[in-house]
Amino acid sequence: MTQDSPGGDCILRIGSPPSAKGSASNRRGKSFWFLLAALLIAVITVGGVTMWLVYQKLGPSIPDALRAAVESPLVTAKSKCASSSPYATVGDGGKTLILKSEGEEQSGITFSQLECFLDELEVTDAVRSEIGATRALDGRRSADWDGFRASWSYHPDSGVNMTITLK
Repeated sequence: MTQDSPGGDCILRIGSPPSAKGSASNRRGKSFWFLLAALLIAVITVGGVTMWLVYQKLGPSIPDALRAAVESPLVTAKSKCASSSPYATVGDGGKTLILKSEGEEQSGITFSQLECFLDELEVTDAVRSEIGATRALDGRRSADWDGFRASWSYHPDSGVNMTITLK
């Protein structure tokens, strides 16, 4: 719409002047999303740091039973029966246990340590009997029980050499 002014000039008026209300509303909307994103980042950061601190404090004191459930039974047996012995070694990512017992001419794990391994791995009486009855002339023997396979040989000079694997 046009209107003549008293001086003869023509003034053009279209609608009302721009409102500051629209731009303030837009700024409030952007501020809301920015604050929401900042809050979300803060919550994730605080939660992550808290979880890390709890793990650092409680990690070393995880009960043995829980650790055993996560570890291979062969690793658990090694840690209980001969943790520092070089004659009991775990290989293949916890799937193989190699035992070398003492003999008349060779060092190795003791008989009581060997018994500890057999107890920890719940070796059946039948397999224990076969191990105990092995002679040097018998060569390499083997047996299976509840998820394990063992092969061994015996000589009085070198003792029992046994490999136990998870099936």
